[in-house]
Amino acid sequence: MADPRTIKAARTVNQELQARAIRHAVDLQRLSNSEVERVISFLNGTTIPQVRGRLATLLAELEASGPIGEISGALESQLRDFESITASAARRIADDESLRLQRIGRLEIDFQADMLTRTIPKPLATQFSNLVSFDAPSIQTISRIIDAGPILGQPRREWWEKTAAGWSTDIQRTVRSGIVEGRDTSDIIRDVMGTRSAPLDRSVARTMRRQTEAQVRTDINHVVTQAREEFYGENDDLIAGVIWVSTLDGGTTPICRSLDGKFFEVGKGQRPPAHYNCRSTTAPVTKSLKELGIGTDDTRGLPDGVRASMGGDVPAKTTYYEWLSGQSTAVQNEVLGPKRAALWRDGRVKAEDFTDDRGRLLTLDELERKLKR
Repeated sequence: MADPRTIKAARTVNQELQARAIRHAVDLQRLSNSEVERVISFLNGTTIPQVRGRLATLLAELEASGPIGEISGALESQLRDFESITASAARRIADDESLRLQRIGRLEIDFQADMLTRTIPKPLATQFSNLVSFDAPSIQTISRIIDAGPILGQPRREWWEKTAAGWSTDIQRTVRSGIVEGRDTSDIIRDVMGTRSAPLDRSVARTMRRQTEAQVRTDINHVVTQAREEFYGENDDLIAGVIWVSTLDGGTTPICRSLDGKFFEVGKGQRPPAHYNCRSTTAPVTKSLKELGIGTDDTRGLPDGVRASMGGDVPAKTTYYEWLSGQSTAVQNEVLGPKRAALWRDGRVKAEDFTDDRGRLLTLDELERKLKR
């Protein structure tokens, strides 16, 4: 295989960085999926069974006491048990997530350094070794990003605390309403816990899973983006800024569509996540040889293609699926899955068909039902 640092004149360093950033976004999406699955498994295996068990006990005690004429003080006291269950779950998730986000942030910095090292033309890196000598943000900086940096306006732990309080409030409200309306115990439990087979399930448990998924994905996007921003800031002698890269399909929000391809200087402008469940990413843009202060006679020993590759220009817009269309069948199968990739290559589905209006990837069964409409 050819050395990836041997850049052809037809493909600039910044074009190569953009392509690598998009490919990296695919890997980060897989990581996000794995983290979501892990946290949801905790909810399904621990928190939601605790809620179900406490709810069943509470309702059984009420039934045994005879007809209920009003919401008593004793009942209100029992309902507050759900506050401790949801608050404990949120603390557990937030604490565990902090440790994992630390590791993800450090890995992202390592990836950025490696990506630049591999992409800068080898003859240029050899002649100007300072171009591939990078400064890395400290562990303390990553910790600050995770613990203190606001995510869409509020600290991460504060979000978990408020969300847990909201879950408890929803559970209590649902139980009160069910009792006042004279609903059966099984109906009240179903309103709280939901039914997995119901496609329009609006239970509290489903809300818990959906909000948790959105926050986990958003946390990872935020930490990854801010870690690379700190890295770019430490190495702004090489990095001029970033371009916004959106995953353009049916689940892409208007704000991410509008930001796609825009250039922002280091430390300036907007960065992902633009909203909860945001899938956008950024790609670094290097300075030109002239901006680096080496666009002089000193570069005469470099091949013309190497000099041209370090133009420093912002790449033209390349959407996620435009990038994917230029990849091998093996890569397309890896990204989309063999069956989805085959449908896409055959023209039976478009990019917008793969996701719902929240950007969630449809299952194969859901995709097939959509195609039959």
